[in-house]
Amino acid sequence: MVASGLLDRFAGLRAYAVGAALVAVSTAASAQVGLGNPSLGEPPLSQAALDRMHAAVARLYQDRPVGSVETWSSPETGASGEVKLLRVFNYRNMPCRTIGYNIKTGAGTGPNDFTVNWCQVPGGEWKIAQVPAPG
Repeated sequence: MVASGLLDRFAGLRAYAVGAALVAVSTAASAQVGLGNPSLGEPPLSQAALDRMHAAVARLYQDRPVGSVETWSSPETGASGEVKLLRVFNYRNMPCRTIGYNIKTGAGTGPNDFTVNWCQVPGGEWKIAQVPAPG
């Protein structure tokens, strides 16, 4: 199931970012969530910054231990951040990851912190998923 609450939370950001994504490896997943906060005067991330962030997240989908951190930066915009693998688990027979994000847009108003659950659906794409809290 797609995390409707998470998508609602970022709906305004997604529209502002026009196709930008918080995290994703594939184009389909990248359309799920946007970044930037127009009410705070934060611009969306550039495509180059998003590509660097996506690459950092993709490295965490590999066989990495919980606590692994990947950093990224976009020299052309000043955007930067880190992504951290917080949890590895299976949900409904899908491999899943909880990823924490710390993102600085380069506008001097960050950082923005987000936590997102991603699950690999049949076919190989990673999608945002609503999963029960660990317990």
